[in-house]
Amino acid sequence: MHLAQLPVRPLPELGRLMSLRGGFGGVVEATSQGDVWFAGLSALIQQTTLYLGTGMAAMAGTITAGSKEMDLFGCVIVGCITAIGGGTLRDIILGRSVYWLQDRTHLNISLAVSIAIFLTWPFLKSLGFRDSHLAFLWSDALGMSSSCIVGTHIGLVTTRSSIVGILCGVLTSVGGGIMRDLLCLDKPRALHAERSMYATPALAGAVLYSVLRLAAAGDGAATSAAAAVEAAAAAIW
Repeated sequence: MHLAQLPVRPLPELGRLMSLRGGFGGVVEATSQGDVWFAGLSALIQQTTLYLGTGMAAMAGTITAGSKEMDLFGCVIVGCITAIGGGTLRDIILGRSVYWLQDRTHLNISLAVSIAIFLTWPFLKSLGFRDSHLAFLWSDALGMSSSCIVGTHIGLVTTRSSIVGILCGVLTSVGGGIMRDLLCLDKPRALHAERSMYATPALAGAVLYSVLRLAAAGDGAATSAAAAVEAAAAAIW
């Protein structure tokens, strides 16, 4: 039997998994068992990376708040805002239902990580762990790149505008960090390059994803290429 004669089967469950922070929705079609396996693995990797990014953002926010001598409540608030603030602003601006009200996993991760880091940070610090550790920087970069690509995709699908899509991608990835810095009375890191270039890699990833989509590249190719470039740039800078 030729590939063209294989039945096309909708995968509703995979479509649900691909609804990452409100993006990549719809029904995914497969023409072979290999396609089903690859699409399922791709969705799992993207979703896991997004959850990792949420946790890393909550961790960074909690550490920053703790360095300002905030109590448990303050650290949890700042940690959660850092993790889910950018996507929340994006959904409000686009008139969408806020993503973490539909999937509470991101909120639960933010709360759990913020509380855990607040309680264990003195011990972790005594072991020599720092927020500048290479593993932390790469995890943070991967999470930022994923959220940026998803934010860009949502903006593109919602408004059919590349400019709006790019802005949504950048806002999703750095909006929470800007709010964190303002609450902690610091200069927004995304707007200053004293420590790292944070917003620039997000902008580059959003632009690359939009260009590849306009060039009719598939979602998988556009996502992989843009996320890889953005994550590498964020980690290096």
